[in-house]
Amino acid sequence: LVLVVLPLLIVVFTAQFLAPQLAFLIILPVYLVLFYLMGFGRFTAFRYLASRTHWRGVRFALTGSPWRYAWSYIGYMLLNVITLGWFAPAAQRRLAAPLWNGLRFGDREFKFDIDRARKVGLYGPFTVFWLGGVVSYFVFMRVAIALAGDMMPKTASEPSLAFIAFVYAALLAWAVVLSVLSAPYQAAILR
Repeated sequence: LVLVVLPLLIVVFTAQFLAPQLAFLIILPVYLVLFYLMGFGRFTAFRYLASRTHWRGVRFALTGSPWRYAWSYIGYMLLNVITLGWFAPAAQRRLAAPLWNGLRFGDREFKFDIDRARKVGLYGPFTVFWLGGVVSYFVFMRVAIALAGDMMPKTASEPSLAFIAFVYAALLAWAVVLSVLSAPYQAAILR
């Protein structure tokens, strides 16, 4: 948090306060660095877990480049943004391939078969999750606005404690709904 998040937040807030017209040009590279670090961290975390795992006295290992994986991660996340999330199932498969293909158990190599992975239907459960997320968002917003009409603050500087509690309760309820909607998709990813 101190080495990564704090400097990124300082850059973002400085850009917003000192140059609001140019903030986008300054903040975009910061987000790209953040996505790169997320990809790098995902690979190195998997490598760390593999190197610390033993089974019957034989250690696992992960080969490959975290730098290359991080660039792939950035590319797939950008495609995800462009496609409004619809590239996520394909990105999940493609990002799993270097992790599982690079995994070793002693002198044995794991093999990730992308063609076999494509036979597992991901887009059906993903469609349910995606559409359910969008529909439930608008339903929750409509219900929340209807129920919170009297609790809404009259001025932006004075939100009531009841209103804040209501907003967090509604977000928690929506998170539960999203978790239930995403369960079939997550199960398909694991398969």
